Amino acid sequence: MQFREKRKVNTRKWIKLILVVLVIASLPVAIAAAAGNAHVTRGTGMLVRGQANTAPAPLGPKSGVDILPRQNPLQLPEPNKGPIPNMPVTWKEGWEYAWPNATWATFDNNGGWDMCWDDVPQRHKKGGWSAWPGDGCPDGWSPANGYDYNMESWMTLGPVSTSGAKKGTLTFYYWLDTEYGYDWFWWCASVDGSQYYCKYISGYSANKWLKGTLDLKNVPGYGNMLGYPQVWVGFIFTSDDSFNYEGVYVDEMTLAIK
Repeated sequence: MQFREKRKVNTRKWIKLILVVLVIASLPVAIAAAAGNAHVTRGTGMLVRGQANTAPAPLGPKSGVDILPRQNPLQLPEPNKGPIPNMPVTWKEGWEYAWPNATWATFDNNGGWDMCWDDVPQRHKKGGWSAWPGDGCPDGWSPANGYDYNMESWMTLGPVSTSGAKKGTLTFYYWLDTEYGYDWFWWCASVDGSQYYCKYISGYSANKWLKGTLDLKNVPGYGNMLGYPQVWVGFIFTSDDSFNYEGVYVDEMTLAIK
C-alpha cells in the first residue's frame, strides 16, 4: 500500500514537470505569433548628407521570388489640411497639417530621379496622414506605385538645442514593406547637420505598425548628443536597383528634450 501511494506521488511530479517543459517550449511560438510574424533585419550605421552613401552589405544573393504578401494601399481622396501648428517644447509630428513646414527639410540626396518624403493619406497610425519617402519633390509619385529604385530620400528636423538637457528621446511608429536585406529605413541623429548616426531596418512588419526609438544620450556609433547647441534628427530611405514593394510610412513622431 505504501509503495502504491509513493508511486502515485512520483507520477504526479512527472506530469507537472512535463507540463512545465511544454509551457516553456511554447513561449517562442507565442511570442512570434504576438509579433505578427514580422520578418526584419536590423543594424546601425552612418550616412552623410550631400554625398553618395553605401548601403549595408546584402544578406546574400537575391532569389527573385517574393514570398511575403503585399499590402497595396487604397487610393484615398486628400482632405483639406489645417495650418502649420505652433512648435511646442516637445516636438510632435503626425503629418496632419501643412508639411514640410519651417522646421523640416525633405530632399533627394543622391541625384537621378528627384523623389523625397511627403505627407500621404494612404496609411496612418492615427489621424489620416503619415510620411512616405517617394511622394515629394518634382518626380514624386503615389505610394500605389511602390517606391523607386536607387533612392536615397531624406527628411530632417532641426536644429534643436540639447544644451542643459538630461534626456533626449526620439519616438515614432512605422509600417514597413521593403526588399529584405537590400532596401532600408534609417532613423538618425546628427550634431553637425552632415554626419548622421543611425539605426536601420529592412523587411516586412506583417501589416503592423512598429515602434522606433532613438536615445540621444546613447546614439549608435556616436554616443551622447546631449549638451549641444544644435542637434538634428532624420528619417532616410534607401533602395537598390529593384523595387515593387510599398516602402515605409512614418507616423506619430515625438522628439522630447528635457
